[in-house]
Amino acid sequence: MYRLSIYGSCVSRDTFEFLGPGFELSTYVARQSLISATTPAIELPGELELTSNFQRRAVSDDFASRAVVRLRGKIKETDLLLLDLVDERLGVLSWPGSRWVTRSSELKHSGVLGSLSHRPVHVAFGTSRHLQLWSVALQRFTHRLRHAGLLDRVVVVRAPWADVTVQGDALPSFAGHTIAEVNAMFERYYALLENLGYRSIELPSELAVSDREHRWTAAPYHYQKPAYEYLAQEIRRVAEILPDSRQRDRS
Repeated sequence: MYRLSIYGSCVSRDTFEFLGPGFELSTYVARQSLISATTPAIELPGELELTSNFQRRAVSDDFASRAVVRLRGKIKETDLLLLDLVDERLGVLSWPGSRWVTRSSELKHSGVLGSLSHRPVHVAFGTSRHLQLWSVALQRFTHRLRHAGLLDRVVVVRAPWADVTVQGDALPSFAGHTIAEVNAMFERYYALLENLGYRSIELPSELAVSDREHRWTAAPYHYQKPAYEYLAQEIRRVAEILPDSRQRDRS
């Protein structure tokens, strides 16, 4: 049995459903930019006006910079740690004291921002400032994973965004950028991971096609079934060549 933890988005979480028997999910950390996750925690400035437990946990964990803590807490139940960057598309909001929170839709609907006396500055994904902040955050994250003994278990999931559905519908641009431009932005972040020696799997561009029948609706990061089947096959391949995770101490 291979035990997976996920730090990322629906790309990895949806792929997990295609892995089949022999894999179990240990933890799923979402809606937390690496920038927010590796800077000091922030006290929630008000009550969360969210009814979903997933959404409430995503926002509260993001303010608490809890991603690495959650991953470390599952170290004995983690044979592979899937890391994907899709939630970085959300960008971050500045907070006093060189702190940051993720500009997630859950945060925007939580009611928290309306209670603030200051207006947080949005640092958008793909900008030079965001990439600079993310590069520093990656160094911190890498150090913490290495110290926790998790670094050799990381698999980066590189999935280019789709610009069309399998039904032939064109997908809209993102934040004023074409899908091709967004994919070029992501390449700069992937290059930083590659330079640090992170292992990765990559979805071929010809499989990067969305589907309007997807359970979460069509979007550039909601793919057709063959895309998930390919990523699942690659994850199984990596799991088989790693040191025998089933022999690790499970006490």
